[in-house]
Amino acid sequence: MSRFPRAGALALFALLSTACDVHIVGDSTAALVQVAAQSYEGIVMTASAEPSCGYGHMAGGRIQPSGGAITPDCVLDHLANSPDSVDDVVVAFLSLHDARCSVTNGCEPINTAVYVQAHADLVAYGNPVIWVEVPPSGDGAQQARIDDLNSSVAAALGCTLQVFDTRIAEMYDGIHYTLAGGTTVASRLAQLDPANIACP
Repeated sequence: MSRFPRAGALALFALLSTACDVHIVGDSTAALVQVAAQSYEGIVMTASAEPSCGYGHMAGGRIQPSGGAITPDCVLDHLANSPDSVDDVVVAFLSLHDARCSVTNGCEPINTAVYVQAHADLVAYGNPVIWVEVPPSGDGAQQARIDDLNSSVAAALGCTLQVFDTRIAEMYDGIHYTLAGGTTVASRLAQLDPANIACP
C-alpha cells in the first residue's frame, strides 16, 4: 500500500495553485498525470507528441520477458519544452517500456546510457531534476526487469531515485491511471522537495 494518502479535491486545488510548475517527462503514465492535471495551475507536462514509449531503442519492438503483446519501438522526445522559471522542477518517470525485452534480440542488459543522456539534457535547463522509479507491474520476470531498471539507472546517475510508490494510484488496467489516479499522482509531485531528492 502506498504511503501517500489520497488527496481531497480542496487540498489538491490548494497544492497546485501555490506550487511552482512541475514539468513531467516520461511514458504514457506521465502523460495521464498531465491529462488529469491540465486544468490546474502549477502542473505542466513536457514530453513528445506521443509520450508512450521508452527512452531507448529496441530491435523489433518491445515485449514482456514472458511474452505478450508487442509494443512498437519509439523514443521519447524529452526535450520538448523547457521550464520557464528558475523555481520550476522537472520530474522524470523511468519508463516501463525500458524494462521490456527486444522482440529480435531478447532480454538484453538494461540500457542506462539513454538515461544518462536524458539526464544531461534535462539538467542543462538549470532546474532540479527528480527521477521516479517504475512501480511494480506484471509477473515475476517482468518485475525482475523493473527492479533491474530502477537500480541500474540509480547507479548510472549516481543518485537516489524517488521511490515508486509516488506513482502508485488508481489504474484501469494495472498500468494506466484513471482520472482520479492521475490527479492523485499530480498532487504528490507538487509536494516533492527537490532539495532532498533531485539528482545532480
